[in-house]
Amino acid sequence: MAMGYRPVDRDQMFLLSPDMREWLPEHHFVWFLLAVIEELDVSAFEASRRLGSVGRQGYDPRMLLALLIYAYAVGQRSSRLIEDLCATDVAFRVICAEDVPDHSTIARFRKENPEAVAGLFVQVLELAGEAGLGRVGVVAVDGTRIAANASYGANRRRSWLREQVDEAMAEADRVDAEEDGLFGEDNPSRVAEEWCDPRTRAARIRAALARTEQAAAQAAQADEAKVAARRARVEESMERLAEQRDAAEARWQGYQRRRAEGDASGSAPPTGRPPAPPEQARGTRRALARLATDQARLAAAEAAAAQAVSDPVANLTDPDSGWMPTGKGWIQGYNTQLAVSDDQIVLAVKVTNATVDYAQFEPMMAAAITGAEIMDRGRVRAGAESEPIQLLLADAGYLSEHNLTLPGPDRLIGSTKRQRLEAVARHGQVAGRKSELIKQMSIRLATEAGIQAYRRRGVTVEPVNGHLKDRHGLRQFSCRGLKAAQAEAELAAATANLKKIWRSGS
Repeated sequence: MAMGYRPVDRDQMFLLSPDMREWLPEHHFVWFLLAVIEELDVSAFEASRRLGSVGRQGYDPRMLLALLIYAYAVGQRSSRLIEDLCATDVAFRVICAEDVPDHSTIARFRKENPEAVAGLFVQVLELAGEAGLGRVGVVAVDGTRIAANASYGANRRRSWLREQVDEAMAEADRVDAEEDGLFGEDNPSRVAEEWCDPRTRAARIRAALARTEQAAAQAAQADEAKVAARRARVEESMERLAEQRDAAEARWQGYQRRRAEGDASGSAPPTGRPPAPPEQARGTRRALARLATDQARLAAAEAAAAQAVSDPVANLTDPDSGWMPTGKGWIQGYNTQLAVSDDQIVLAVKVTNATVDYAQFEPMMAAAITGAEIMDRGRVRAGAESEPIQLLLADAGYLSEHNLTLPGPDRLIGSTKRQRLEAVARHGQVAGRKSELIKQMSIRLATEAGIQAYRRRGVTVEPVNGHLKDRHGLRQFSCRGLKAAQAEAELAAATANLKKIWRSGS
């Protein structure tokens, strides 16, 4: 029987192997990553690096790229934390070969290569096709909201910005007048501040105002889309109310008829609890409450849209970002769209500041088709046959007549939440809006085949959304601006695809 604890001897001396290949297991992801990057075309990353200049030699772009991808693979995206890990984590030490880059170098490398990252995403897709992955017979599309590197507190209305511009111009004129009185009109200004320099301040103010108004115009478009979605919900609630009223009226009239027939024949009255009058029936009252809620939300959305047109809002920190709804409230961020194959390979990723999803279906369908064609190039190299997209899955946020009639692959777009779809199917009823196309989609989704096919969406794209946030740390973008956010999302998606290829053993 053990009578004590294992000794903790921190004075014990060890000899670390001088061969880095012995620092990590043979099948570690780092070795796979380094081998893949050696085969990729990184000329786009090399184009932003300088050679032949004075001073210290620059870092190899292949090493910096491997460092970034591995950091995203383990959920670390802070350039400062990556620098620290290069000194403390064995895998990071292997990648940088004990030559630790500073955090500024890592941050600049990520910021300066958005186009190169797009090319990397394409190359990884080809590699996945060559490895036999990417079953694109069924492809699911979904959007997830990711926070921007900005705060809601930095949102300002155009009227506020113009007030600040007027104050800045008045202050600049006052400073100019004071300096002219002190030094004369012909002497150069002793104040070198950007906003007080009469040669540059006007251009700078106009540029700031134009950028903010452009972002505000995009926000106004998102508000208009929100109004359209709210109006569609009101129409659906009105139709549901009419259905409940008709059903309650039928029950009421049936009961009155049976009662009248019993009175005429002298028989006993109908047994059981009599139905409530149509306007007092529980289903009618619930439908009325739902309609009132949807109408109030529509009125609020219309008021917000009207105010956005007259006095729009833009974020001063990241004007490209928008105010996005999530399951836990609203965030200042971006709507990140994903198209994912049946085996969870990301075929396409698109970052947008649109609040709602239905306008993103057409571009995401085109991007998914392009992604499948890219994977086909890899399949051809491996001697396999090409595989076209046969079915696209999307939730009710993408539902519209336009999206149902677009040319392209067959599609299932939810007409309501999945739980309600299956409940409707069990009761043999089809709830839909007035459009015949949408009613036909509801009928198809209520069949057993439609239910089984639509269920694939929940195990295809939604886990990838969760993996990008939880495993790869993409809960908030590090860079600012739509272009930089797009590159960051593509880098995270390429990392997820590389890990899929590595786990497949190909």
